[in-house]
Amino acid sequence: MDDGADGGEVAVIEGDTARGDSADVESGEHTESGHFGLPSSWGPSYAHPMRSVHLAAVLRRRAWVSRPAALGRTIERSSYTLSAPAERADYFVSHAWRDDGARKVSMLREFLCLQALFGRTLVVLPILALFLLPLGLGIASLVPAFPFYALAAGPVALLVLIWAWVHASQLGFVPASYTPWGLTPAELWVDTCCVCQDTPETVAAGVARFEHFLERSDRMVAFVSPAYFERLWCVYELATFCRQHRERLPSQLLLLSLRWPSTLNPLKRSELNDSERAWFEQFTCLTARCCKPSDRALLLAKIRSEWGSEARFDSFVRTELLEVMRASKLRYQSQLCAVAKVSLELVFGD
Repeated sequence: MDDGADGGEVAVIEGDTARGDSADVESGEHTESGHFGLPSSWGPSYAHPMRSVHLAAVLRRRAWVSRPAALGRTIERSSYTLSAPAERADYFVSHAWRDDGARKVSMLREFLCLQALFGRTLVVLPILALFLLPLGLGIASLVPAFPFYALAAGPVALLVLIWAWVHASQLGFVPASYTPWGLTPAELWVDTCCVCQDTPETVAAGVARFEHFLERSDRMVAFVSPAYFERLWCVYELATFCRQHRERLPSQLLLLSLRWPSTLNPLKRSELNDSERAWFEQFTCLTARCCKPSDRALLLAKIRSEWGSEARFDSFVRTELLEVMRASKLRYQSQLCAVAKVSLELVFGD
């Protein structure tokens, strides 16, 4: 989450109102406040519910659009109705709102869907075509009118159809529920979709529960950037997830830079460059910002309580999170090959 100025983690929406959820939402009852599931009074004791949003819904443009406002940027339109009550989420998405939303959509689509799809089909279907080619030659020797390449052409044609399906889906020609990512069973926690942003009170209720949301998320994808490390909220939630999931962190956390090339690009580099290292090595709580002074005071108090001091927190970011970034870039660079290797093992055995 980002807190509003220059990138608004959880910004209050002006105009369109969103609908919330509670026990009333699940029962379909209309509450006194005029919204589905929102209590008539959001007091300090109200616990914002855990929600998740399907990958296909997150890839809609409306979930990432923001516009300039007096205190930085605010969300263009409520996306709360895209989410639903949930016990857990597969991924917690951490990001700064100032960064390019279209690039986030592209990277989520590739990492959570297309890598697995292409990594498997580019291995399995060509191998299947090679296996069918001798069979086609045998049939052609018995039936001269039978094209020897007919059987092998089937997997190749299927590969072409899959590529066409993906491209048509990206262009919006395929209904969302029938796109490759619409058929991918991934549930995400994204701030604008999963926190009711009707009023400052509903936003505050969501912010107060964000550690709970982190605990109920199995993995995290964080879009890191210079803007990300300028926001104290962003870095704090990333560090908190690391602290909560330290034992299995390599498999549960992936840091992605929006400057990295497509995951399908064979020329990706696995080493961090100087600017990427500087994001971590130059981080300090003293210069990281929040939209509201009260939020900054709250976070600094949490940091002192949980890490002992701001200096220890800074050291954690500069050392341990830097190593996580190194591992993430290596994983990003090799992920497609790893999927292809698993596919080969399934075809030929260990």
